[in-house]
Amino acid sequence: MVLRRAGRATPAWWPPGWSIASATTHSARGRGLLGRDGLGDLEGLWLPVRSVHTIGMRFALDLVWLDAGGAAIRLDEGVRRVSLRTCLAAHGGVVEVAAGRGAALAAAMSSCIGVDPGERGARPARRAC
Repeated sequence: MVLRRAGRATPAWWPPGWSIASATTHSARGRGLLGRDGLGDLEGLWLPVRSVHTIGMRFALDLVWLDAGGAAIRLDEGVRRVSLRTCLAAHGGVVEVAAGRGAALAAAMSSCIGVDPGERGARPARRAC
């Protein structure tokens, strides 16, 4: 089962093997994952937002919140139907994945980030993974 890509270009730094669709238009964000019965193990939906709801969803989700550099900064696991979640620090949006898969995505994404420990307050630099 493959998600159709909607809207503008998806960030190029998703980990290998993951199929992450983007929902960047107003209609694509509104539709989100509604009407779906689930997601595959390596599938997700990226939304450039800081707040999501699960009203009308048929399954639980993990939410991987991203900073502006694309690093995972928070993980909400097992978000049930009819919930509202917000992360004001998520300047890079959020990736919705099947419940139980968020930690795997966050770990895979962390392997794509390089930080020079010698630079205090240095922002993560995205590298090819």
